Amino acid sequence: MENLSVNFDMEHTQKWVLLLVILFIVSALSAQWTDVSWGPVYKKDSGLFSGYRFIDIDDDGYYVLHEDNNGQTIVHYDLNHRIVSVNALMLRSPFQPLLIQDIVRTKAGIFLILHYLDDRSKEWIMMASPFIEGEFRDPFQIYAQRHKLKPVDLRRAYEQFENAQADGMLVSEDSTKVAFLHILPGQDYKKDEYITVAVFDENLKLEWQSTHFYKFSKKEFEITQSEVSSDGKVFMVGWTHKKRSGSKRGSRSEEYLPDFEYKLYEIREGEIIQDIVNIGDRVAPLDVALFFPDPKKSDFLLTGFYTDDNHKTRQKGLFFAKGHPDVGLLSSQITEFKARDLKNLVSDRAISKGKGLDLSYDINQLLRFDNGTLGFVAEKNYVSYTNNNDYYNPYYGYYNSFYGPNYREPLFHTDDILIPVFDTEGNIMTIHKVEKDFTSSHRSRTSYAFAQANGSTFLIFNDRKSKDERKSANRRGSRFTDILRIGPSGLIADRSTLFTNVELDLDFVTSNFANNDDTIIISSESNRRFAFGLMLLN
Repeated sequence: MENLSVNFDMEHTQKWVLLLVILFIVSALSAQWTDVSWGPVYKKDSGLFSGYRFIDIDDDGYYVLHEDNNGQTIVHYDLNHRIVSVNALMLRSPFQPLLIQDIVRTKAGIFLILHYLDDRSKEWIMMASPFIEGEFRDPFQIYAQRHKLKPVDLRRAYEQFENAQADGMLVSEDSTKVAFLHILPGQDYKKDEYITVAVFDENLKLEWQSTHFYKFSKKEFEITQSEVSSDGKVFMVGWTHKKRSGSKRGSRSEEYLPDFEYKLYEIREGEIIQDIVNIGDRVAPLDVALFFPDPKKSDFLLTGFYTDDNHKTRQKGLFFAKGHPDVGLLSSQITEFKARDLKNLVSDRAISKGKGLDLSYDINQLLRFDNGTLGFVAEKNYVSYTNNNDYYNPYYGYYNSFYGPNYREPLFHTDDILIPVFDTEGNIMTIHKVEKDFTSSHRSRTSYAFAQANGSTFLIFNDRKSKDERKSANRRGSRFTDILRIGPSGLIADRSTLFTNVELDLDFVTSNFANNDDTIIISSESNRRFAFGLMLLN
């Protein structure tokens, strides 16, 4: 019996030792995954345009373009955040200073896109500077357009980019095509918009360019997405106001369909082709996203949420519409949410009443998985406003407000994320829900950072945790910065907290990060203070 007892104890001890070793390895891997190596905290100049943006990351470190009152510099940091070199950016045009528009990455390399307005020739000039061995080399001209505009309108279009009020360049998913697209709104509803487009190859060699006067709508309209395909075609998705039959003035349609309709636009050298996204009778899209399921082909897929004419319905399900640029939309189908799809997404009461999803989700990136299924990331977001009473004075009004009297401060809310996974025939496989809740007056700190590496997708975001969530995580702080990893098969692999506002008193900036297959570089800031963090992806 003693021998049996000893053997049992030894076997029992070995099992516990093995279990502890496994727990230690899992703990070590988890700590490595969630470990962010932070560099020193720097301080920005007080200038309005002081800032930074990531250029590149490689095995030797990362490069950052810093802008301050004295100009622009390129700083090379090693992977331990030590400064390797600092080089002033000395780029000038023959006649006027060059303004930075964007940094683009193509299959041929990284380019700094610059532009200036030549007041003598009334041309808008665009140039590209290649990034070689840690430096931006002499820029070369890639685009010049003598616009059919009055000088005041040309200046207005240019100043949208000068004041960073317009989107950057478009890059195809396979990084072989780049497009410049700009829409100058008409001064009133009677005047056409002025559209400028140019398409380049991966070496920024111009392939074609054109300008168009075009009227999207006599009332409201919005372009929600712009894309360039791998074969150099330029598309836009947007909605225009639509008066539904039976609608009353000042109210929505009696049929309870939205008072707008989505359209797909293809811009060609000599024309703009428009297609209405029609998915059937008594149903209508609420949000539409354009994807190219195979980046090497021109076939496209439109997908999104739809609703019906039942006044109690919110988002009823998903729709799928296939097409080709030569023939337009070919086919469409709708897939209604089943109760199992909505489980844990909405309340049981909403499911029983057939209400569907909340209306506040906007579609962002398309996801491709190794089993042939597709998905997209949709985020719940909205904007509210609050009156800024901090500096009110009965005589001077809001005398200390930079934006002047009666300024209403916007608050950007970005909450839960949905990730529907579906096959190419439109069958819903599952819908993942990522719970989060965050509000900020800084748009750059809301939403999420999106990165893909080694077949996985990473979302990094700020989240305001509840008391119970903080207690469960055993972490101090109210603002958590989390990372979510979606595996190659479309399943959520893990979610971890990188840091909290107690552990680091800087806010994660979702709009400024860089990554390759091995490393993610992130940035955090508060007022004029900022720092860079490095995280390994192995």
